Amino acid sequence: MIGSVEFNGLTILSESKKENVSGRVSMNVWIFPGENKIKVKGIHKRKKDESAPYLTATLYLAQKEQPYNEGRKIADFEWGEVEGKPSLPFEQEITFSPTEVPPCELWKVAEKIQLTEEDKQKIQKLIIDLHDGLQKKDEKNFWN
Repeated sequence: MIGSVEFNGLTILSESKKENVSGRVSMNVWIFPGENKIKVKGIHKRKKDESAPYLTATLYLAQKEQPYNEGRKIADFEWGEVEGKPSLPFEQEITFSPTEVPPCELWKVAEKIQLTEEDKQKIQKLIIDLHDGLQKKDEKNFWN
């Protein structure tokens, strides 16, 4: 399945128009006290000759250097083409409040901000400019 996964507003696996996505990411610093959100999007199956589409997102709490699946499962979401499940495309949000939060000072000192549409456009332009400069190996164009 082609889709994406976000955790507390951070894109973990981005939508790909060309291929299926998968991955494993350490999320400790992004878990904060109170309500946390996982947003999953299922877009579409790439080709008819592929196996049935599916999407799984699981969050484990594990110690550093411990294999993720030996940790405690905090939240999970599974989707497959079965009766009663939403059909493609779909978007679903899973919320949970962890009873235990990994040690991290980030959320105690982080300033909450609101980005305006103008701020978002400037940030997006900066990212595009940096990406284009890297692709062209042209450091002069990094800051246009």
